[in-house]
Amino acid sequence: MTSLFAKRAYLEARWHEQVRITIDDGKITCWDASTSPLPSDELFDIIIPGVPIAHSHVFQRALAGHCERKSPSDRDDFWSWRSNMYKLAEKLNPDSLKPIARQAFSEMLAAGYTSVAEFHYIHHSGDRMHGANNMFDAIVEAAQDVGIRLTYLPILYERAGFGRSNLNTTQQLFALNLDDLFDHFSYANAQADSSMSVGLGVHSLRAVSESSLKQVVNLAKNEECPMHIHIAEQTGEVDECIATHGAKPVRWLLDNFEVEDNWCLVHATHSDEKELASLSSTSAVICLCPTTEANLGDGIFPMKVWKTLEGGIAIGSDSQISINPFEELRWLEYGHRLVLRSRNIYAKKPSTYTGETLFQDAVLGGNRACGHWRTPLAPGSNADLITINEDSPILAGHKSDSVLDALTFCGIHNAIDRVMVSGQWVVKEGRHVTSSKLEEEYAECVNRLWN
Repeated sequence: MTSLFAKRAYLEARWHEQVRITIDDGKITCWDASTSPLPSDELFDIIIPGVPIAHSHVFQRALAGHCERKSPSDRDDFWSWRSNMYKLAEKLNPDSLKPIARQAFSEMLAAGYTSVAEFHYIHHSGDRMHGANNMFDAIVEAAQDVGIRLTYLPILYERAGFGRSNLNTTQQLFALNLDDLFDHFSYANAQADSSMSVGLGVHSLRAVSESSLKQVVNLAKNEECPMHIHIAEQTGEVDECIATHGAKPVRWLLDNFEVEDNWCLVHATHSDEKELASLSSTSAVICLCPTTEANLGDGIFPMKVWKTLEGGIAIGSDSQISINPFEELRWLEYGHRLVLRSRNIYAKKPSTYTGETLFQDAVLGGNRACGHWRTPLAPGSNADLITINEDSPILAGHKSDSVLDALTFCGIHNAIDRVMVSGQWVVKEGRHVTSSKLEEEYAECVNRLWN
């Protein structure tokens, strides 16, 4: 049993003073506020919940910075970026995927992310020598090596687009038929434990048939696991959906499927107010990935509309162009400030704090998207948390009420001291406990891939 004592702690969506948190077998057993430290307590200044990543393509960590050269065609967009991403996918196998995943997962932990939903669709190695189970094994071993909580999402990808059945050479690396996907789901589920769970997903409406989507949705419902999908990220996708189905993607999905609270819709960038009004009644979460969406030129999700509807959000590191939860939250707010020429968009009620509201919603929604239903840091929940030193310059002059605002909007340096997952310290003094070794192995692997 472990006990932590903090001068301040953000527990169950409120700040509390002089708090003792008791941990046993990786879970919070109880907490008490307005108390005094005991000799056996570990002492800290500030404790806040760890942040979940609700959407990640971990292999794309090796792509960051490689797509920023102007193309000869002078037409750079998501689809030109995707061509570069495909080139990387063709080079991967379990031996290269594992060090890339370990590096990204360790960076996530150091940034304050304590769990990750890995949206995984590279089911075959580029040399065609390894299948879905081998690639899955590499991801799970990487997560175990660094100590991050993993929600593994095997993804169905069966066609090139609406009305286009043939996959190109690279897309064949993503392909599994339904029987193979379900067998792979069973294989992954058999390895689930307290640090790893399994959900399901489809890549997008354009990448699967309606009949296949129904079968995946039914399995997710029967298994009571998360169900994830990319949706309405690109205007081209929206236009093709309208041409094929006579409706925009979110509208068509809601008209043809029972979207429930286990669903996570990723991006939903080009959804309209009527679609979002209908979606809000389902309790589904929308995962937003502002730094990736900005890097790809996707557009800006109508967050103000969704917040007014009291819709749930989560955040994702997605392409790993940035691995920092506070930067994602900052740019979620800043994008709308630029568009609306106003401030404090996300804090709807007078006198509420924008950074705190963003953080609270992203933690709650992210946990739901990852399949973690208990209130973070409540008794019975996972002991996944962050400690922060109050003498960090970022926090100078801040009382408890504005700590999360300072962390979100003062983008100068990382103020995180320690990170705990399942009651174990995985980050100390702002660095993963095995970061030096991981960085060397990552650099050697990625240098081989690109050179």
